[in-house]
Amino acid sequence: MGIICIAGLIGSGKDTAADYISKKYGYKIIDYANILREICKKEGLELSRDNLQNLRVKYGNTFLAEEAVKRIKDSGNRKIILTPMRRSEDFEIPKKEFGSALTLIVVDADPETRFKRLSTRGRENDPKDLNEFLRQEKRENEIFNFEKTFSYADFTIENDSGLKDLETKIDNVMKVIK
Repeated sequence: MGIICIAGLIGSGKDTAADYISKKYGYKIIDYANILREICKKEGLELSRDNLQNLRVKYGNTFLAEEAVKRIKDSGNRKIILTPMRRSEDFEIPKKEFGSALTLIVVDADPETRFKRLSTRGRENDPKDLNEFLRQEKRENEIFNFEKTFSYADFTIENDSGLKDLETKIDNVMKVIK
C-alpha cells in the first residue's frame, strides 16, 4: 500500500498536485476538505472557509483523520492520496495506522503567487483581496499549526513556476517513492 499525503498553504497547488498524481499514477483521492463540505451541507451551513474551519474546531482535532483512515480501509484501494493535511493529527493518525506506507509532500509557493492563483480559481469562498487572503491565512495558521504538520514532510516542492515545472518536480518525487 502507498499513501501520499499532501500539505501546503492556501493556493500553493495541493489540489493540482493531487489531481496530477491521481491521473498519472492511478491514486484515489480522499479529500479532507470534501469530508468537511459534506458535513457543512448536512448541517445546513453556507460553504464558506470560516464555516469549514469552525467545523474542524467543533468536531475536534482528530475526527477528520479518523474518518479518512476508515475510508482508506473501506476503499480497498492500495494507492491513496490524502489531502489537504492541515493539522498534525491529519498526518499522525494515519501514520499510526499505516506506518511507512505514508509519504508527506508539502507544496509551497510565495504568498503573492498563491493569492493570484486564488483570484483566478474562482471558488465562491476564496478571498476577494490580499488583506482578506492574509487574514484567512493567519487564522488558518492559528487553527492548524502548519509548522508542526510541515515538519513531517518527506519532500517539499516549490511551486512558484508553471504547471509543467510542478509536474516535473512531482514526477521526480514519484520516482523516489514508487
